[in-house]
Amino acid sequence: MIELAYMERNGMKIDRLRLTWIGLTVLLLIAFVGCKKHEDTLQVDAIKSRGKDPPTLVLGLLPDRKAIDVISENNILGLYLEEVLNKEIKLIVSSSYSEMIKAATEGKIDIGYFGPVSYTLAKAKYDIEPFASPIRSGLTTYRSIIIVNNKKNISTLEELKESRVAFGDRASTSSRLYPQLMLSLAGLEYKKDYEVIYYGSHDNVALAVQSGKADAGGIGSYNFSKMIQEGSIDPLKIKVLAKSPPIPRDPWTMRANLSPELKEKIRIAFITLDNKDILKTFGAEGFAEVSDKDYNGIRKAIEILQLKPEELIKAMPSKRLI
Repeated sequence: MIELAYMERNGMKIDRLRLTWIGLTVLLLIAFVGCKKHEDTLQVDAIKSRGKDPPTLVLGLLPDRKAIDVISENNILGLYLEEVLNKEIKLIVSSSYSEMIKAATEGKIDIGYFGPVSYTLAKAKYDIEPFASPIRSGLTTYRSIIIVNNKKNISTLEELKESRVAFGDRASTSSRLYPQLMLSLAGLEYKKDYEVIYYGSHDNVALAVQSGKADAGGIGSYNFSKMIQEGSIDPLKIKVLAKSPPIPRDPWTMRANLSPELKEKIRIAFITLDNKDILKTFGAEGFAEVSDKDYNGIRKAIEILQLKPEELIKAMPSKRLI
């Protein structure tokens, strides 16, 4: 009513009273944004100032499945670390691989579990140190293999020219990166000398090769052996054409600027871990020491293939790929 009376008396289409309220609102919004910006800055500063020996350690986990399931499965690990490190442990699960990398580069994770490729990408942006990796079948490495359909009568990588090659996911280490590298070293250019079909997972790649939808495919050696054991694929219909050099498994990492004493305690906690329930979560027999140089092969593969880190991060899946 005040507005209407003001307008009628002055014969104006835009009332000054409303403009006054708009002006006040804008000023309040500016003040709020300024406070919010300051608040965000304080949060970042708080992260940076957590120090070398914080009372609470943040442990970042891969987004394998639903966050609630990942947290539930790893609660026992958190309890174990709280006991041996005498620290409070906070478990977090990122929404995706790219978010995990972002959290690490912003210093929000003290201890993190990465995939081989995601580790190298995070390491390039922030100083983190790999210190342990799961042992499976007595090894901390595995291989990528290229498989072919036996009916295709293919015996060399060179013979895959003008064929259909199946990959898992664009960001998979053993179902895309290393298979593409092996083909490149054999003189076959990606998408030029062979057709590429992405099937999203290792299992789908093997099934596509077996059915003849693809002539060949890249898959992790562990996944291939597991599918044969489970009877998912017939070893008489598929053969292994090529194997990659050993690939390092997923590394546990920690912030490089933690105190040397704390880093040593964390390292020992994992290397000496023998709790079967915890190890079962990672499908591991134990954890062995690793270092950054163990992942130079991953970097070299990315370099040879001229893959851009930004594109790899964008292609990172929300589910775990090997």
